[in-house]
Amino acid sequence: MKALHIRRILLGGAAVLPLLVSPVVAQDGRPLRSIDEIIVSAEKRDVNLQKVPSSVSVFTSEALDSQSVINAVDLSGLAPGLTISKNEGFRRVVVIRGLGLEANQNDIANPSVSSHIDGVFTPSDISLNSDFLDIERIEILRGPQGTVFGQNSTGGAINVVTKQPKLDEFEGQADVSLGTFDLVRVRAAVNVPINSQFAARAAFSYFKHDGFTKNLAIPGVRLDEEDNFSGRIQLLWQPSPQFSATLRAQFFTTDVNDRAQKNILDPTPDPRKLRQDFPGGFEFDSKIYSAELKYEMPWATIKSITSYQDEEENQSRDTDRSDGFFAPADIVPDRGRTIETITQEINIVSAGEQILPVDWIVGFFYLDTETNVRFLEFADFNFDGVIDTTIDTVDPFSNPDLGFQTSSTPTRKSWSVYAQATWNVTDYLRLTGGVRYTDDEVKSQVTNFFGAFGSTPLRADTTKTTGKVSVEWDIAEDNMIYASWTRGFKPGGTNLTSGAFVPPTYGDETIDAYEVGLKNRFMDDRVQINLAAFFYDYENFQFQNTDPLPFSGGVDNIPKSEVYGVEGELTAFLTDNLRLDANFAYLKTEVTSSFLVLDSVAGNNAQNVLLGMGFDLFSPEVFAARSAAITDIKGADLPKTPEFATNINLYYDIDVQSIGVMTAHVQYTYRDSFNYRVFDNAATDQVGSYDLWNFDLRWQPENQDWTLDFIVTNIEDDNAVNSRFTDVFGVGSTSDELVAPRQFIIRAGFRF
Repeated sequence: MKALHIRRILLGGAAVLPLLVSPVVAQDGRPLRSIDEIIVSAEKRDVNLQKVPSSVSVFTSEALDSQSVINAVDLSGLAPGLTISKNEGFRRVVVIRGLGLEANQNDIANPSVSSHIDGVFTPSDISLNSDFLDIERIEILRGPQGTVFGQNSTGGAINVVTKQPKLDEFEGQADVSLGTFDLVRVRAAVNVPINSQFAARAAFSYFKHDGFTKNLAIPGVRLDEEDNFSGRIQLLWQPSPQFSATLRAQFFTTDVNDRAQKNILDPTPDPRKLRQDFPGGFEFDSKIYSAELKYEMPWATIKSITSYQDEEENQSRDTDRSDGFFAPADIVPDRGRTIETITQEINIVSAGEQILPVDWIVGFFYLDTETNVRFLEFADFNFDGVIDTTIDTVDPFSNPDLGFQTSSTPTRKSWSVYAQATWNVTDYLRLTGGVRYTDDEVKSQVTNFFGAFGSTPLRADTTKTTGKVSVEWDIAEDNMIYASWTRGFKPGGTNLTSGAFVPPTYGDETIDAYEVGLKNRFMDDRVQINLAAFFYDYENFQFQNTDPLPFSGGVDNIPKSEVYGVEGELTAFLTDNLRLDANFAYLKTEVTSSFLVLDSVAGNNAQNVLLGMGFDLFSPEVFAARSAAITDIKGADLPKTPEFATNINLYYDIDVQSIGVMTAHVQYTYRDSFNYRVFDNAATDQVGSYDLWNFDLRWQPENQDWTLDFIVTNIEDDNAVNSRFTDVFGVGSTSDELVAPRQFIIRAGFRF
C-alpha cells in the first residue's frame, strides 16, 4: 500500500516537472501571478521567510481556512515532519522530526515543541485544545531552538500570531459555518480606532457539533463532541511613533463528554461505535492576560512581554474503556489540575544602520509555574464485577478496589539570558552565532494514598548552556544555501511515583542538530523550492517507563538515540490559474544504546495471571513476574515518527465574468504507519498509515465583500487512526482515537 502511494506521488511529480522548467507566458499580456513575500518573526526579528537559515513553514489565515484548520490537531501533517496526536483523550502530543512529549502522564514534564501566542510562551500541553481565533499566521519552526526560544524547544516551536489592533482603519469580518453532525461555527472580529492614539480589536468564536461516536453501553451518549467558546480583546496605545503598549486578554472554555477512545479489544464492529459503562467528561477553562511594551530607537527596538496564565481542567473517564469485556474494570471518577503561570521576557533587537555590519539580539526570559494535581482511581482488583468507590482516608487500603490516589504541587521556576548575532561578511555571505544560559528548578510535594506513606518532597535543578552556529550564502539573488549546528535541551523533573527500577527524578534531554538546506525561487517568483537534510544526536530521551513494583513508574531517560531525514516544500504557479503547494518528509529514527524498559502492558499481563491464581498484588512472586517482562529496546524506533509523509494542495481559480471568482481546492494528506510507543509492542503499538482527501469550493462574487464556501472533509469517510494510547498506570488498556469522519460544511463570510 505504501509503495502505491509513493508511486502516485512520484508520477505526479514527473508530470509537474516539465511545467517547472518551462516558462509560462500570459497570452493576453496580463502580468503573471507570483508568490507573495512572507514576513515571519521566526527568530524574534521580522524577516523574509526565504532569508531565514532554518526550516520554517508558514500558514496564513487564508491557508488555515482553506485547509479546514480549527485547532492544533488539524495542523498534523500540513508541515514536513509535523505530527500532532491526540493523547489520553484531551492531551496533545506535538512531534517534529521525531521529537515530542513521551512523558505525557507527568504533569511537570515539558513538551519538546514549545508553543507561543503573540510572543507568550504557553507551557501546558492541554492548552492546545483551544480553537484558533482571529489568526494572522502560524509559524512552524522545525529543529531545536537553542538560543532565542531556548528550553523545551528540542523539537521546534509553534508560533501563533494573531491579527493586531490598527489605529487607522475600522474593519471587521465574520462568518457562519453549518454542517453535518449539527455543526455550528460562528466567528467574528472587529477593529475599532478610538482616536489617534488608541485602538481596540475584539474577536470571538463559538464552535459545536454532536459526537462522532455512539456509546452503546449508555443510551443517548455520544463521544467526540465539541462545545467551545473563545474570546480575545486587545487594546493598543501608541502615543508616539516610537512607543506602543498592547494589552491582551483571551479565554477559552469547553464542557463536553469524553473523547472516543475505543479499546482495541472492543468487539463492536463499527469503528464509530463502542461500549464503555462509565460516563466520562471534560471541562477546561483557560485565561491568558499579557502586556506587550515596545520602544523603537534608531539603532534598536526594545520589547517587553509579560503574561499571567490560569488554567483549570477537570476530567472523569472509563480507564478500561469497556463494559466488562476488558478486566479488571478501572475508572477515574476525578482527575483535575490547575496551572498558574507567569512569564516575563525582555529583548533588544538591532535595527537600522549599525557601526559594524552585525545584526544582533539579546534577551532575558523568566518562567514561574505552579501546578496543583489531584487524581483518584478505582479498579475491580478482586474481579467480583463491582467497583467499591468508598473512601477511608485514614485507612485507604481497607478498600481493595482503590487503585491510586495522589495530590501533588509541582512548581517550576526558570530563567534564561540569551544573545545572537549575524555578521554580514559580504552582501552574499553571513555567519550567525548564538548562546543561551538557562537555570531551571523543579520542586514537588507528593502525597499518595491520602498520606499513607507520608508526603515526599522532590527537587530537580539544572543549569545548561545551549546555542547555535550557522552559515548562509546567497548563491544568487533568489537562491540561498545554509548549514547549521544547534544544541537544544529540555529540563528534567520529578515523578509522582518511583520504585526499584524508575528513579524519583529524571534528567535533562539534550540534542545536537546538524542541518543543511536550500531556499530557492525561480521563474520570476512563480516557483519556490525549499529543501533540508538533517542529523540529530539525541541524549537522555524522556519517556514513560514502568517499574516492577506495582503502582510505580514514571519518567525515565534513554541514553542515546539518532534521527536523520530529508524534507522539502514546493509552491508553484503551474498556470496563471493553477497553484500547487506540496511538501514531504522522509525520516529515520533509532535508539542506539542499550537500555532496559518495562512495558506496562507486559507487566500487567504477567501480574494478572498470578492475581487470578490468588497471589497478593505486592507478593514477591508478582514482583518477579513483572521483572521477567523487562526488555532491552536498543534498535527501536522513536515513537510517533512516520517514515514518510506528504501533503499536497491544488488551487484552481475560475474567473467568471459578471459572476465572480470560483476557487476550487483539493487537499491530499498521506501519513505512513508508525509505532505509538518506544516499546514497539506488536499487539498494542502499531498505528497504520492513512491518506485523507479534502475539498473546498469558494465563490467570491464580483465587487462584493462576502464569500461562500462548500467544504467536504475526509471525502472517503476514512476511519483512520489518529493515535493509539496505552495507559501507563491503572490496568493498561489500549485504545484508538480516530480522525473526524466525513463532514459537509457550508460557510458564509463577509468583511467590512
